[in-house]
Amino acid sequence: MFRDQENSFQLFLRLLAVQLRHPTASGELQGWKQIKGRFYSKFHQKRMQELTAIGLSNFITLFLTLALVADVNDVAGKMQDLLDLLNHGLMDFQRRTIIWKGVFALMQVHEHRQVDMAHLADRMAKSFNRTCSEFSQKGLDPSLRHQLWALLSIYVESSQDLCENSTLLHLSQAKLLASGYSQLLPVCRETELRTVFNFIQTLLAKHRSLYKRALRQQEEGVQQIQSTNMAVLQQQYRDIADALWTHIFPYVKKHSMTLTPPPTLADVAAGFTFLALDLPSTPDFTRQQQTFSSIFQYFGPEDSVCASICCRYLCHLIPNQSFMDQLSAECPAYQSGIVHAWFRCVMQTYGDDDQMQELTRLVLRLPEMEIILHSQHVTIEPSDNPETVAVKFIKAIGRHFNSLQSLQEKTEFRDQVLLYYGNVLRYMGPYLKNSGPAEALRVGYHMVGCMVKHCTKILYVQSNPRSLLPSLMDRLVLPRAIYNPEKTLHPAVMGVIRDHLHLFIQGLSKLSYKRDPFVQKALRDILQQYFHRFSVKSGSFTSGQAQANHPLLLALSETMSNSPSTEASLFRVHLLEGIRDMYITLRSGSLPNRVTETFSFILELLRRTQTSGQIARDTPVLFATVMEYQLLCDLPAIKKQVSEMLQFMMESCQQCPDVTPRSVLLPILRDFLGRNLRLHQSRTFRPFETLALLYKDLIADLIPVFTNAVLEVEQKRGVGADTQLRQAYTSLLNQLGQKGQEQLDALNTEQHDQIM
Repeated sequence: MFRDQENSFQLFLRLLAVQLRHPTASGELQGWKQIKGRFYSKFHQKRMQELTAIGLSNFITLFLTLALVADVNDVAGKMQDLLDLLNHGLMDFQRRTIIWKGVFALMQVHEHRQVDMAHLADRMAKSFNRTCSEFSQKGLDPSLRHQLWALLSIYVESSQDLCENSTLLHLSQAKLLASGYSQLLPVCRETELRTVFNFIQTLLAKHRSLYKRALRQQEEGVQQIQSTNMAVLQQQYRDIADALWTHIFPYVKKHSMTLTPPPTLADVAAGFTFLALDLPSTPDFTRQQQTFSSIFQYFGPEDSVCASICCRYLCHLIPNQSFMDQLSAECPAYQSGIVHAWFRCVMQTYGDDDQMQELTRLVLRLPEMEIILHSQHVTIEPSDNPETVAVKFIKAIGRHFNSLQSLQEKTEFRDQVLLYYGNVLRYMGPYLKNSGPAEALRVGYHMVGCMVKHCTKILYVQSNPRSLLPSLMDRLVLPRAIYNPEKTLHPAVMGVIRDHLHLFIQGLSKLSYKRDPFVQKALRDILQQYFHRFSVKSGSFTSGQAQANHPLLLALSETMSNSPSTEASLFRVHLLEGIRDMYITLRSGSLPNRVTETFSFILELLRRTQTSGQIARDTPVLFATVMEYQLLCDLPAIKKQVSEMLQFMMESCQQCPDVTPRSVLLPILRDFLGRNLRLHQSRTFRPFETLALLYKDLIADLIPVFTNAVLEVEQKRGVGADTQLRQAYTSLLNQLGQKGQEQLDALNTEQHDQIM
């Protein structure tokens, strides 16, 4: 008779259930009325209040047994009336827990017997709301908070069980989505939020599945579903949706903008999007519901939503073809919005991220992406990470823009690309403010640097004061702090500037740097602020390399190749002009600060340059200044540097006379001679002697100029031949071969005639 572990009370309940099942099943209610009268009369207010926790548990178990085999509404109503006799305000948490579990168990009985549970759900929701209000109080004692959450988690998890076990969600389950959730969610911790969101996800998925099934059956002409009228059923579904929109969605929307929302929030947001798609709002539906497209715009392209949420959210939606078809019909520009969201996520969800990898795979299937990438013959490898894919995409955008012919095409494509990129400074704002994390700064500077390098003509139009490029330069490359000698940039920020400055310079090189005031100022400020900040070779701040190139060397790397473009070559000349004017021009005979470092940079540039034509093109810019140093500076280190530079330049000019012929160099030397001979006398010929060893024909072409200059100086002095000056000139002529000897003979003859 007894079962294992069964006590006498449990045996009694089993026997009672057996006895009651047969009469109630056959419709004989007289026996049930007699039995329930006996049971009900045993419980009055005093006895209810005297019940211990075990007694209360037995009381609920008894009524659950009766509900299973008798009139469930009758039993549930009486049980609620008796429980109302208790003073819930003074009740301990153990009894409250027993009651809450018991009421939810009674709801499961209602579900099992397909009886509406509105009266139970209403009362339970009120208790839940009161508990949520208590839970949300500021300064709550930790132990009390723990006890309250134990109660609330029972409510949430039991509601989830009810929904999972429900066949149609048509028994007033909507009432369990009480207003207390609006108070509960904002004060939940992450683990607590996970519990609530798991329930909401379950409910959204169940609701969607059942609602779509009901629609299919309605289309097939089915009027009744398990004795439930279709109109009533749909109203129940709308009630659930109404409660979700009212009490849950506002928090989901708001919390998505925080820095670290739980990943499940994205799942819930996707569920709401499908809810709006499947169950559109009606004219009398005036609460929080939004259209599916507006929800998509918010959680997808909207920049204020946390990037990790946006990424996970889109991974739910893009694979759903039905959703994408509807979105395409309602939002023609949806692809640009998705690409924009993906681009932002790449910049903000740095590091290894499987979700980001999946989103990248999905975005690459979009027709807009395929058109741009395929038109530029870009190959995406399976091993490419999102950052690599984004950089390839940026390069393809730049090439595609340059391939367009008409102004209208370029204008339209520029608008499209700017939508892709969005407000990149906003994406990077928190990382710049906090000077980290280092990887976030690296990814941000790398991406924006590639944008500037490859898409600079998209980012900047001189006639448009709202162009993006100036703000990028001001915020990322030339922030205010860099101009203030009393302030220093954080080492992490200085490091990423160093490692990516060359990309920004290369972008500026593609603009009108000789005419546009903005570009001129930007390049001038870069040279002023960064040229001496970094040595030619030093440790990289962010890459961890033992040696890293100076940003300007990297910026000019194309000009070091065997076949530099004309555009790059001319820009190199322009930069060298700036370096010359700022850092090596002699003023008042004094050496500029750190001139040896400047010469080290120039020498490194010349050493790395593989084509003599490029060095020949550089020569007119540096030639006169280098000659000045040969004349005026006696410091061995500098003397050695300028001699090596002269050797590079003269050899290159001889090898490439079509690039820089002697006719270009001769005026420079004539001017140098004219400016210095009267002042420095015989010393002026020393640099020319050095040049004669390197490029004899060039100096030989100047023999008439030298002779006239010497005679003119002597004439102005009026004391005859200047012995010291002529000795220096003679020394130079001795190095000029036949032409030098002829001129020397002529001078000697002239001097002899004067003596005679």
